[in-house]
Amino acid sequence: MKDSVNSGSPAEPAAHRRLRELTARAKAGDAAAVPAIRDLLREEPEVAAWLGDLARSTRVAWLDRLTVSEPAVRQAAGLWADARRAELAGPAAPPTERLLADLIANLELEAHAASLDLALDTGGPPAVTAARTRRADSAVRRLLAATRMLRDVQAMMPNGQAPGPRLKVFDPTGREAV
Repeated sequence: MKDSVNSGSPAEPAAHRRLRELTARAKAGDAAAVPAIRDLLREEPEVAAWLGDLARSTRVAWLDRLTVSEPAVRQAAGLWADARRAELAGPAAPPTERLLADLIANLELEAHAASLDLALDTGGPPAVTAARTRRADSAVRRLLAATRMLRDVQAMMPNGQAPGPRLKVFDPTGREAV
């Protein structure tokens, strides 16, 4: 993406301005804007990659929900989540490990949000407390399942390598190769 220059300071990239204009047109009902958005995103793959990163969008939403009025905590938690993802996947992780690392980091934030809601429960109706407890339990169960899945994937692929091609051995009896 190319930045335009205005009075010596970098301005918003033209692709961002154009995307914002096209998005406004699409929201207003201009049917021609949607294919134009698709074309722009094909021309600007880094913008498409950033916008299409739903794991990042989910992480941002959880961080915003958890730290709504605390900018310093928001920044610290964001750094923690990024470090957690990097720790789980490693620098040269295959796509499956990166996917699971994103999922686990987001599920950790979700589990913390559910636990916080439960901790801040002011003793309302028992049904509300029970629902919050079920939500927290569900978040923890899904976090544990994803963590186990990552552990299993990493155990199958030592040193972050993708599995190699399956070796086929000739079977003289005519049955299928092993």
